[in-house]
Amino acid sequence: PRVPRRTAMACQFCRGRKLKCDGGRPSCGNCNRRGYPCVYTPVYGSFYVAERFLIILQF
Repeated sequence: PRVPRRTAMACQFCRGRKLKCDGGRPSCGNCNRRGYPCVYTPVYGSFYVAERFLIILQF
């Protein structure tokens, strides 16, 4: 059986409503059907956060 792939991140609308986001670009299926603007917020990886934290600790 085929396992559905998970999207890396959900758009703001799907995340706020706790809906399954298909990750479609520029607009996901849920936003497209409802006519909402589909906005993806940038997510910084844990490496980026850890690097910034280390720089802050150095000072």
